[in-house]
Amino acid sequence: MTGSGKMKKKYASGEASWYMTRKQALDKLQVNLRDFRRLCILKGIYPREPIKRTRAQKGSTEKKTLYYKKDIQFLLHEPLIWKMWDMKARHKKIQKSKGKRDFEGAQRLNKGRPKYDLDHLVKERYPTFSDALNDLDDPLSLCSLFAIMPTVSKLSEALVSDCRRLTVEFMHYVIESRALRKAFISIKGYYFQAEVQGIAVTWVMPHHFVYMRPENVDMKVMAIFSEFYTTLLGFVNYRLYHSLNLMYPPKLALTGATPTDTCMSTRELDDERVAALNTPLARARLPDDADDADDDAELALMAAAAGEELEEVRRRRQRTRRLQRLFAGCRVFIGREVPREPMVFAIRALGGTCSWDASCAPGATYSETDETITHQLIDRAMPQGAKKYTSRYYVQPQWVFDSVNCGDLRPVQLYFPGVELPPHLSPFKEEEVTWGEYVPPDKLKLLGQLQGQLQGTEQAAAEDGVGDDPSSDEDEDQESADEKQEDEDNEESDGEEEGEDSDGDEEMEDEAAEDSAKAKMKVTPGKIEKVDDRKDKMKESKEDFWMRARMIKKKDKHRFYKLLKRKKLMQEEARLLTKKRQIVEKEMAERKRQEKKQMKKALAQT
Repeated sequence: MTGSGKMKKKYASGEASWYMTRKQALDKLQVNLRDFRRLCILKGIYPREPIKRTRAQKGSTEKKTLYYKKDIQFLLHEPLIWKMWDMKARHKKIQKSKGKRDFEGAQRLNKGRPKYDLDHLVKERYPTFSDALNDLDDPLSLCSLFAIMPTVSKLSEALVSDCRRLTVEFMHYVIESRALRKAFISIKGYYFQAEVQGIAVTWVMPHHFVYMRPENVDMKVMAIFSEFYTTLLGFVNYRLYHSLNLMYPPKLALTGATPTDTCMSTRELDDERVAALNTPLARARLPDDADDADDDAELALMAAAAGEELEEVRRRRQRTRRLQRLFAGCRVFIGREVPREPMVFAIRALGGTCSWDASCAPGATYSETDETITHQLIDRAMPQGAKKYTSRYYVQPQWVFDSVNCGDLRPVQLYFPGVELPPHLSPFKEEEVTWGEYVPPDKLKLLGQLQGQLQGTEQAAAEDGVGDDPSSDEDEDQESADEKQEDEDNEESDGEEEGEDSDGDEEMEDEAAEDSAKAKMKVTPGKIEKVDDRKDKMKESKEDFWMRARMIKKKDKHRFYKLLKRKKLMQEEARLLTKKRQIVEKEMAERKRQEKKQMKKALAQT
């Protein structure tokens, strides 16, 4: 009953009035299912899961797709849906003209078909530029995927060329700003992470394999997402280029040609993309040596904003600058069997230069016979009779990615051709082990080496900072003067004692007896009882842990015990993996021992 005495209708308030089914939404918006799906993807509206489905569906037990009623009402005021209504009306006119055999009128109506843009949606969904950068991972990954795909019936040529152009532009920005921080090779592709204006952006560049259309993927839906993502990337690239005083659109080697051009094939287009990455843009690079006062002020602001100490921020800045000049002075030659685009991107983004054989792709800056080449990337055994140069190192491509992740050039002898490569570990895994999860010994060894390098650099900097302190020299002079004065006083007292008459024989005997008694007297140090307080500390910490656990609220205790169960499972998994690793290492050692015995027997027989 309400306050006025009227009976309240069922399902008129509460959760039942919050949701709307998809069929109701289609009727309210007057669009078909295809346009409704496009509209929801572009606006960022997704189905919702109610707390009580039967209540939200007004007593119906059938599982339906539900949306918030406010979201559907919000779509009624969207300019995009007005364009869709106009397109629907124009489509009806075109079909009517075709039915009347008025093909000229249908062609005229088709030329004037209304078109929509998504600029206002980008501004609406991302009010600030930092919001767009935080959501840049998926757009880059999807556009990188579409950039290598052929033009099929579901994907237009313009969409593929736009994705290709935008990804190349973003990679050029990363190269010019030297923002690359991490790289990793996986079965899915090449993972890269760049720091763009203090925000980490991670994306995947897929391998260039032959295109196989997946059967369980709806390419129409992916095309709708890519349509919005290309608009977003255009805005982001424009802003990023102007932040470095670069002209946009840049003058790239990618001229906008499509694979259907008679003068250019798909392979030539990909080669042109790589050539564009190898060509620097016309810009004035930022100076390496900035003003110390401005730098200190900037570091102080960063430390205050992050709530960290100034020294920690300064060390992190030094590590970043050292990483930005990682390949400085390295001239790398890429073999024809090595994938060029990810290698060129990783090397040039950290200050290096690279080239390849001019016969396999355009854009080469120097030939293989150049004596100034420092490293050559090869991924297969060199053919017999091939000329080898002693002025360069022949390494495998993993050396580039491992050097990027370590922040220092890795030893080249670990990556020689034919050598068993060290494990390629993911840099995206958290270094701190808080749950007792399994960490490979190679990862621990690598982290130990990195920690040792950091401590070594900090110690060297500290030693360089410590100079000759004049106050310490004055203290030493004062101490030496005091010692000289004490020696003079002792000499004077000895001379006075020599001038005095000695006592009688009895006094001498008494003194000798006292000296012998004093010699027998001694104090022996007591033995310290060693107490192993490790068990006591473990017991105290365990008691403190469970005391804190008792203070957890009753409604949150199930989460606490769920976390404990997860921790126990991870520790058990780590134990099993460690045991498995020990068995494998033992088998490998036994196999190597057997191989050595066989080699010795073969040598003895020969």
